[in-house]
Amino acid sequence: MQLKFSFRFAVAFMAAVFVLGQLHELAHLTAAYFITGKPGHQADFNLWTLCDGCETGPYNYLATMAGPIFSYLLIWAGYCILKWGNKDLWSAAFYTHIS
Repeated sequence: MQLKFSFRFAVAFMAAVFVLGQLHELAHLTAAYFITGKPGHQADFNLWTLCDGCETGPYNYLATMAGPIFSYLLIWAGYCILKWGNKDLWSAAFYTHIS
């Protein structure tokens, strides 16, 4: 496998990083909604909080763990796609050019 680094690759990679980063934060907020029954609040690109009055629940730590678990699952999905050798799915795991 040979990687061709170019401006187009860099733009596509940064777009993927941005989208997956936002999905990471959305995993936090979705878990917070399922745990508390009320939507959380995303104050910034990487700052989220639970709803007002929901900070004292016994299972709130699960919302904190949801983001890293989501990201970890994405890492393993990409690894498995590359490991299994299905070249039709490689672009979903990593933008590559086979020469």
